[in-house]
Amino acid sequence: MTIEIEKTSSLTARDTIHRGRLQLIMVILFIITAFGASKILHAKRGPIKRADAEKHRIFVEIAKIVPAEHQINFDVTGILKARTNVDIIPNINGRILEINEQFFAGGSFKADEILFKIDPRNFAFEVSRLKAQVAAANTVLALEKAESKAAIAEWNQLKPDQAVPMLVARKPHVLEAESNLESAKAQLGLAQLNLARTDFKLPFDGKVLSTQLAVGQYAVTGQKYGEAFETASLEAKASLSDGQLKWLLSDKNLEVTISATHLGERKNYRGFLKRNASFLDEETRLAAVNFGILDEIGTLLPGTFLDINIKGSTLNNVILVPIQALQKEGNIWLIDKDNNLKSVIPEIIYSDDKKMVLKSISEEQIRIVTSYVAGAENGMKVEVISKQP
Repeated sequence: MTIEIEKTSSLTARDTIHRGRLQLIMVILFIITAFGASKILHAKRGPIKRADAEKHRIFVEIAKIVPAEHQINFDVTGILKARTNVDIIPNINGRILEINEQFFAGGSFKADEILFKIDPRNFAFEVSRLKAQVAAANTVLALEKAESKAAIAEWNQLKPDQAVPMLVARKPHVLEAESNLESAKAQLGLAQLNLARTDFKLPFDGKVLSTQLAVGQYAVTGQKYGEAFETASLEAKASLSDGQLKWLLSDKNLEVTISATHLGERKNYRGFLKRNASFLDEETRLAAVNFGILDEIGTLLPGTFLDINIKGSTLNNVILVPIQALQKEGNIWLIDKDNNLKSVIPEIIYSDDKKMVLKSISEEQIRIVTSYVAGAENGMKVEVISKQP
């Protein structure tokens, strides 16, 4: 009985191996057959022939355009900013004796107005000491010159036919005395400058942004104690698209109006292009430009949001079309009287996210496709489904 079971098991395993090999062979044959059939069909099919463009018809929206005058006019949003902020850093050490009542955050000051005062006594003493040194150096120089004069006279009496030697004439001594006098004057000038610096001033009308000073505090040279800005340096900063910037730089007759709402009142100010962009923002691809303000802005503060209206020259014989008319390839599609497409590369004078201003196109009637047309070709017949005014 045992022998028969072993034989049966051996036969079963052998059958399983044979079946697996048979299935593998069938799969391989199927793949080879499918690949061969595919090659035969592909060879018989041949290249796909494209129908003539005139036999294709697509549906488009168009606008009938009439050349006319147009003034470039657009609005952007800006923000009021100071060109730079100035750090409040004293040039000398000393204790604060007085602080201007306007020298606090939000305070206004005039050019050369004293903002705070450092104890001047040590610097006044130094000026007095150096004045005495200058006087002493003047005396020494006068004595040296007198001795030189006397020595030269004596030499001329004894040896009138010989030149006076430099040492006899005491020229080195006179030169040294002159140098000492100049050095004393320079030290006095520096001391007088430091004495003047005890009255801290700024050379412009401005506003204080922040301070960290108090009467009695000891100020240290090089330490920052606040910030201020020049009111005349306030300007409107705005971001423009590439098309707006291109037109802005080419038009010489700009009219810029800057509007702001402050303390519940709406005011307009005359502006001008002050500084061009230096780079494009990596994320927005917009260019930051700065507009100066011609009128007195009063109490407007940095950070105020501004509405900026920019008007340019009036252009003659131009056409105004929606920005959607510009195809991805940079062309626009015109439609002739037989409703056939014609590709034209437009000469764009100005563009933004809504419209384009183009130089006029010499056509009998200007009908422009105002929507994107995929797969279009010159001469392709189209069906007009709507017309924009």
